[in-house]
Order: sequence, then C-alpha cells, then structure tokens
Amino acid sequence: MRVLSLLLSYPDAALREQLPALLPALAEEGALSTARQAELQTLVTHLLRVDSLKTISADVPLGTPANKVYFAELSGDANIRATMENARMGEPLPNIPELGKFFPAMDAALEAITQGRQSPKDALDGAAARMLVK
Repeated sequence: MRVLSLLLSYPDAALREQLPALLPALAEEGALSTARQAELQTLVTHLLRVDSLKTISADVPLGTPANKVYFAELSGDANIRATMENARMGEPLPNIPELGKFFPAMDAALEAITQGRQSPKDALDGAAARMLVK
C-alpha cells in the first residue's frame, strides 16, 4: 500500500524519477493482484511517454526532464540546459543516516543567518552541535 500511496501523490518530481522502480516494489509488496499490477504497469508506461510528460508539464512545470527525448525538445531553454549540465557533473550524496541530521541542522542555521537572528559562526556552531547529538 505504500507504493499506491506514492502514486496518489503524482506528479511529484521525486516520484517521477522513481516510477520505474516502483513496479518491482509493488510486486514484492504483494498488496495487489497480478491483473492490478499489469494495469499499473500500463499507467506508469503511459505516464513516462513524452506526450504525457508534456501534458503534465503544461499543468505543473517539470523543469529539467530525465527523459532524453523530452529534454532534447526543451534544451533550447538555457536554464534547462544548465540544470542538466549540473546534474551530469554532480555526484549523488551517499545514503547514510548522518545526512538525516545534516540537512535539518544546516537548513535551520542558514535560515537563522539569512534572517539575521544569529551570526554565521553562532548558527553554524549550533548546527554542528545538533548534528553530534545521538
């Protein structure tokens, strides 16, 4: 049922990237019959087609699409080209528990700094201390 609940949040950008991996997870979960899984496979295949991506993007802009054909159509936009180039040069962050402490601590610190509530040193020292709490 977790996979189904994710599908209900579509067209979330993060979900679009995970669609191909959701089907095996759905099969493993065993919550749906084989016939329902086949229907969802059809839906996912449809959602990943270029014409479907265009329809979704007309409603909720997709930004830089992972679909290479659709990206080629949008590559005239300098922002989309730059975003894709940054994505290609980037390295994925490791999937480690420590990042679960890092991002909230840094988010709070940067917010405190930009809103003038704390000096950069105090905000970052506070973030470092929060990251070390077990």
